[in-house]
Amino acid sequence: MSQSVTTAPPMAAANIPTTPNQTGTWRFERPVLVNRRAPCSEACPLGENIPAIMALNSQGAFDQAYNKIRKENPFPGICGRVCFHPCERVCNRRQFDEPVSIQDIEFSLSKLVGKEISPEKEKLGLCAHHVGVLGSDIAGLSCAYFLALLGHRVTICEPGPYLRIFDLAAMDPRLSKEHLENEVKRVLGIGINIKTNISVEGDYYHRLAEEFEAVYISPGGRNPEILEAFGEPRQPSVYRAEEIERMVKEGKHPSVQGKVAIAGSGRRALRVARIVKEIGGQPAVLLPFSGREAPEMAQELEGAEKSGITLEFGHAPFALIQEGEKINGLMCLRGETPELSDLQKGVPESAQGRSFEYRADAVIIASPERAHMDMVPPVVQETGLIVVDAKQFLKTSPKTDRDKGPERTIVRHIAKGKQAAMSLDLCLRKGPFEEIMRFAAGRLGVLSFEAYRMNYRPLGNVVRVQELNLSYFKKFPRIKPSSLEEGLTERQNILSARRCFQCGWCNSCLKCYEYCPDLAIKVDPETGHPQIDYDHCKGCGICVKECPRGAISLEKE
Repeated sequence: MSQSVTTAPPMAAANIPTTPNQTGTWRFERPVLVNRRAPCSEACPLGENIPAIMALNSQGAFDQAYNKIRKENPFPGICGRVCFHPCERVCNRRQFDEPVSIQDIEFSLSKLVGKEISPEKEKLGLCAHHVGVLGSDIAGLSCAYFLALLGHRVTICEPGPYLRIFDLAAMDPRLSKEHLENEVKRVLGIGINIKTNISVEGDYYHRLAEEFEAVYISPGGRNPEILEAFGEPRQPSVYRAEEIERMVKEGKHPSVQGKVAIAGSGRRALRVARIVKEIGGQPAVLLPFSGREAPEMAQELEGAEKSGITLEFGHAPFALIQEGEKINGLMCLRGETPELSDLQKGVPESAQGRSFEYRADAVIIASPERAHMDMVPPVVQETGLIVVDAKQFLKTSPKTDRDKGPERTIVRHIAKGKQAAMSLDLCLRKGPFEEIMRFAAGRLGVLSFEAYRMNYRPLGNVVRVQELNLSYFKKFPRIKPSSLEEGLTERQNILSARRCFQCGWCNSCLKCYEYCPDLAIKVDPETGHPQIDYDHCKGCGICVKECPRGAISLEKE
């Protein structure tokens, strides 16, 4: 008996590949691989790149992770002890199970890395200027550290017999003297000089001008002797805007006749200028802002000009001009003067950094209303020395600092020391002072030193938990150190770092590659990173939905 033969049904088969069919032309939206800012980095007062730190730490690269922290924070061990860690309060993992132990990891890294961190790893720049830092508290050392990373030759001048930063051990029992010594040694190890027991009597100010091109006066350097050496006389021809407003309200008329220079860029400056005009003075408002800040005030500025108030655009006040016992005006940096029509269009201003004198019979200081405008240009004294005083950046009183506790004061002083270093560097390079705002990121406007040094804009678009695909993560309890003194062990540190979602950062998990229905995701053979083939991507958005970390977004074509 013969066996039956089963015949397969006919099938269609292509003789050529479908790659010439560029289906990407069907697309209305395109997926884009983007790096975005994690909420923990946005909340960090020092702007640390926490996802990158966690990624290095999860691989056991402790030295690299520690140096990544030090790009924004010179004292990881101190902050790992006493920081109020707002990063953990906004951690996206908090809404999944428990936040990542960011503070414990930071402290443990300072214990796990070698006692000596090679200065070569910091990639120091070439020596540019000799800068003095008056005061050796944590703000002074932070400023010195960042100035040294920018390539300046830095000397810390301390009136006392020891570094003031060691007073932190008495402020907080969590900080031992041995621990502080290790942190300070790593900071000074990049090439910072120290002078203690310096005398601040007599002509100390002029001696500073002979030795340094710029000086930062830290909070720890502001004692009565130093203030007397620098001089803070109360001049009768210098007023604050609030004083003028209060006196007029009380029916008193201050002596502000003649030409009155008003330093300030906010509405308060215009308001006090109208008061001066009413009582017989000739007000001139010096405006240092860039064009991008002006459109919202264009109508008010035009109205002020029509009422007879002089507006001096591109005038950034630096210091009072003092001749004998009298104040005769302000020293300013000159920028290009934009027309009012240009301001209404938002044309940016480019300052040239050239100093000049603006003469006046009286001076009124109008405090800016915007938070970011507290970064006023540093003071240029008659000797040519550039001076940045901590009071220009720290707006709270000593009593407020004590009420908030050392954990807030310490972190804020580190941040302001970094801000002062960037400000000094800008002035020494004679760059436009408004440029500093390019390196502020997030809603809090925290300055990124790494972005400043590498000259790029920091990430600003923050990833929220709703944009993550949490189905790819497993719940894992928060890891706590068995000993507060020793911190996390190596294994605990790695496991704890692996709990990080790494929000907004592509770590080449390749879920987009696995789920793409059009095979439009390619993998770079050298880096392992995904790449999008837009010739064949139809813009279906599946990769966006499947990305665990919110590192892909859709853009309209």
